[in-house]
Amino acid sequence: MKECICSTCANLREEVGDEGPTGEFSCVHGYPGEACENCETGECELECVHWVDADAEPGTITVHCSACGRDMQADATDVEEGAVFCVDCYLKRTL
Repeated sequence: MKECICSTCANLREEVGDEGPTGEFSCVHGYPGEACENCETGECELECVHWVDADAEPGTITVHCSACGRDMQADATDVEEGAVFCVDCYLKRTL
């Protein structure tokens, strides 16, 4: 039998509760299928379109600071939305 596809995916994130990290992990995209939600064996034949090898180096993309336009490198798998600021511009905005 195959190991669960989710166990080797880079999209797994540790869940954080009121007390801090819980030790449980979930995918940022959710389960790859309905069978996965109720699975207790950890073994499956499922495939997932969002799967990314956890052992591979993450790719980077170039992003630009929303204030000054400075080029910066960001993780290509980052799903955050909104304005991006370099450290200098971010600190100027918060002071």
